[in-house]
Parts: sequence; structure tokens; C-alpha cells
Amino acid sequence: MFFGTVRHSLDDKGRLAIPARFRYRLDGGAMIARGADRCFVIYPTEEWTRLAGGIRYAADAPGAHRDFMRAVFPNSKPLELDAQGRFRLLGDDLKWANIQGTAVLAGMNNVIEIFAEDTWDALQAGLDPGQLGDLAARARAVHGVAGAEAPA
Repeated sequence: MFFGTVRHSLDDKGRLAIPARFRYRLDGGAMIARGADRCFVIYPTEEWTRLAGGIRYAADAPGAHRDFMRAVFPNSKPLELDAQGRFRLLGDDLKWANIQGTAVLAGMNNVIEIFAEDTWDALQAGLDPGQLGDLAARARAVHGVAGAEAPA
């Protein structure tokens, strides 16, 4: 499981270090893909297999299904870490995510999200602590947790 946040600066070659506390779950390999809110998502192999196994291309699939596939799969690649646990983000990727200098790696339980520092800070500032109970109930309902009902 991945928990907590870490802020890391990109080095002069565009490399970002994955903290050791996150790397241990990536020993079996991982994929990196574009995610929602202009972040990148690192999926351990078992999570990527689960995601990819549940989504198949079909010409008659709804447009949103095909759009999701076009956004995620062509922009995904194996995560290749060097001996220091760093990986390289290319210029187009940095531009897409607006990462300039510092990135935030956020443990999201089963995956790691990577945001531009400004984007992460804005998302966190937009969270209303008074709504956390409502958000938790909605999340439980989406994931089919018994007894959870999404508020109206």
C-alpha cells in the first residue's frame, strides 16, 4: 500500500526519484500512465493488469470508453528505474502535467499519483474538511462497500 506525500525536485536531466518507502512495491515492475487532473499514475504490475484486463477495445463501445482508452494506453509505458530509484519524464510529459522543478508523489493506497507541485497544492486547498465524511461515503458507495450509501 502507498500512503503519504513526498515532494521531490527533478534533476537537471528530468529525472524524479521514487522514495524507498514506495519503491518496495514496485519490485515486480510497474507502468506509468497519464491520469485525471493532469497527473501521472504509477501502477504496480498487478494493478495495471487489473485495469487493462477490465478494458477491451470494441468499435461499438461508447465514445467515453474509447476516449479513456485513447488517453491512457497510448500514453503509458513501463516504469524504468535506475540504480538510485529515479525515472525520467520527457519534455512532452513534463509539459502535459505542468511539472516545473518540483513534483509531488502521493500514495493513493494501490497506486502512486505524481502531480506538479502547484496542481497538488491547489487540489488540497480545494478540499473542504467539512465534506470529508460525505466524500468518504461516496467513495465507499462507488467501490461497493457494504452498507455504504452515497448521499443525495
